[in-house]
Amino acid sequence: MIEKSDFNLQQQWITLHNNVEKSESLALILKMLAVLVLVAGLIAKLNVIDIVLLLLVLWLQEGIWKTFQSRTESHLLALEKASSDNDEKFGLSFYSEWNESRPGIKKLIFQYISNSLRPTVAYPYVVLLLISFMPKIISSMS
Repeated sequence: MIEKSDFNLQQQWITLHNNVEKSESLALILKMLAVLVLVAGLIAKLNVIDIVLLLLVLWLQEGIWKTFQSRTESHLLALEKASSDNDEKFGLSFYSEWNESRPGIKKLIFQYISNSLRPTVAYPYVVLLLISFMPKIISSMS
C-alpha cells in the first residue's frame, strides 16, 4: 500500500511531468509560428528588419518558456530524490522553492538569454533569420 506522503509526491511528480511535456509542445508551436511569421513576412514583402524583430521576439519568448520549464524540471528531480530518500518533509514546496531560488532581474534576464542560446532552442531561429535576409541578398545581386 502506498503511504499518503508517497502518494502526494507521486501526484505532484505526475502533474509537473505533464506540465513539462506540455511546455515542450508549446515550444514546438512557437517554432512553427516563427516559420509562419517568416513565410507570411516574405509573401507580404515586409521589411527585413520587421521580420527579424518578430523572429527575435519569438526566440526570446521560447527562451523564457524554457527557463520556466527548466525550473519545473529541477523540482521534478528534487521530487524524485525526496521519493527515493523517503523524505516525508519535502511535501508540497514547488512555489516556495521557486520563490526562494528566483534570481534578481539581471540574473533572470541572463537565464532567459542563455536558455534562448541552447542549441535545441536556437536552431530554427538562426536558420529563419538567415532565410529572412535572402531576398535582400538576392535583390542586391541583380
